[in-house]
Amino acid sequence: MRLGLVTQAWGVLDNVDIQTRSALFLVGAPNLSTKVTAVQTPPFDLALRAGVWTVDLSRFDTAGDLSLRVLPVGWTGSLTLSDRVSVHLGTTWDVLHAEGAFTVEELITGLATTTGAEVDPAVLEVIDEFDGQGELVAAADLVLTRNLLGAELRFNRRDSLVLFIDAATTLQGTLRAGYRVEQADTGGTTAEIGTAARLRVPLRDAVSAIGSLSWQFSWERTRLRVGLPLPLGGNAALALPQAVSLYWVLGGPRGAAADPATD
Repeated sequence: MRLGLVTQAWGVLDNVDIQTRSALFLVGAPNLSTKVTAVQTPPFDLALRAGVWTVDLSRFDTAGDLSLRVLPVGWTGSLTLSDRVSVHLGTTWDVLHAEGAFTVEELITGLATTTGAEVDPAVLEVIDEFDGQGELVAAADLVLTRNLLGAELRFNRRDSLVLFIDAATTLQGTLRAGYRVEQADTGGTTAEIGTAARLRVPLRDAVSAIGSLSWQFSWERTRLRVGLPLPLGGNAALALPQAVSLYWVLGGPRGAAADPATD
């Protein structure tokens, strides 16, 4: 078991962990994820990950009437190069479904708020003709690809330096858009009338990243990580939980060992 101020994880089987970030519930973002260690043959480990979380961004003033459901799936490979050095590589695909009444700019803001990926609005100029003409009623199905790089340099049993980089490399999907020009609500049935378009928007040139560099103190059951987000073009605020954290590792030997830098 890993009990932290932001993240909690429980080992339900020898190679299966369930994880949640309880702090996100406070801002209306319920979430749950699982990690399955499919390969555990020293010095190499391979973990498969999947999760789900939702957020209603209409509670904030920056992203319009927008709700997002995110299904992250991916893998992480960890290689111990020596007693002092470990490296971690992986890929995550965030399968996103967005719906509500929002503009293109508000969709971009919502992506930055939830995933850290900063998208240049210029790459969406193909749908500028829709924007600015009224309230955009839309739904979007997107896949955001993120590549992970992590490294840990251990100086002794207590002190280590942890590098974490999460780079968004591609965003592609389908946007269905129209304008609410008339609305009627009778007997609980809502009708919306307007034009609509179905578009494919590849965003292969929109690349941003979040990252952190931290010093980690590791005692028998307590971990304290103190560091700073790196200026890599993404939403640096989302790197704070990786840069600064305090948690306790409980349980048997497996609980104390299952504590990689990328978790």
